[in-house]
Amino acid sequence: MIVDDLLPSTENSGVHLLDDASKPVATWTHKKLMEHWIKKHEKTAYVPYAKKNRSGWPWFAYGRNIVLGEETNYQRFVSAIQTASIYLDPGCNLKGIGTENKQGKSRFQFRIKMNSLPDLYGMLDPVDLIDTERNDPRGQAKHLGKTAVD
Repeated sequence: MIVDDLLPSTENSGVHLLDDASKPVATWTHKKLMEHWIKKHEKTAYVPYAKKNRSGWPWFAYGRNIVLGEETNYQRFVSAIQTASIYLDPGCNLKGIGTENKQGKSRFQFRIKMNSLPDLYGMLDPVDLIDTERNDPRGQAKHLGKTAVD
């Protein structure tokens, strides 16, 4: 992936996925990425998980210790792409398999590993969702203490 400018300079500037000949095969404009990033990730919960295959079916287990991320901005997002803290996870969304109306659509997602979250957020707040000794009297999950990242 390549980011052609850190901030929007033209209508088409953004993040580009290039093929072996350095030609763009997918482009995400800064304008669309900024709108989506701020709306979806301004305050976000990250939940650890494990995926296994059981009898031919995917099985997921989710962790009790989540991390709440706050104080992000688009500059952090773009910088994390440039340093490969964020990476592209290509995928395909298939519908109607086994019918005459089957449809396929590319569905790319940007991913990050839990240990790279400080690259995206100014404040991280680990939360134990199950520890009843730490829960408040209303049964709310106990925050384990915010950590300033910068």
